[in-house]
Amino acid sequence: MEKQREKEIKFEFSQKKIKEREMLALRAQMNPHFIFNSMNAIKNLIMTERTEGAIHYLDNFSSLLRGVLQNSKRETITVEDELEYQYAS
Repeated sequence: MEKQREKEIKFEFSQKKIKEREMLALRAQMNPHFIFNSMNAIKNLIMTERTEGAIHYLDNFSSLLRGVLQNSKRETITVEDELEYQYAS
């Protein structure tokens, strides 16, 4: 019984470490300062009534964010996939 509980604790610990590493990898891919600056740029475009520019910027930013999040689940990606997300915007 005690060994089973020890195995469960080790498994839970390893799962927690995996999740932490996944989050670190995601943060490394999508710098928080970049996100903040992008959102501020969109806000500025809206506030200065340049809505077409804001819409375009938001479309590009959301495509990039979606690509990073989707790719973060994969161990490797092809160069073609990487370029697709870069040039989709």
